[in-house]
Amino acid sequence: MALHKGYVVITDPDASAFERDAITCCHCNRVFLQMPLDIPPWCRKCQKPVCETCHQHGRCRPLEKWLERVEAQDRKEAFRRSLGL
Repeated sequence: MALHKGYVVITDPDASAFERDAITCCHCNRVFLQMPLDIPPWCRKCQKPVCETCHQHGRCRPLEKWLERVEAQDRKEAFRRSLGL
């Protein structure tokens, strides 16, 4: 299974470079850094990586599915308005 993964390098002239893997939460789209030897939390329902906040909420609400529901609701409301309801 592919992760929504990236890589972050933070450079500072007074310190050594800070390098970490970056992972995108599938529920809120927040990007979080993976610490070495640390396994990111996973949603038990959709089996995708989530940030610690979404993991603590304990509900599965993938961002993509939520956006689809919001768009469908907007289309219904637009249709009702076009009918004058």
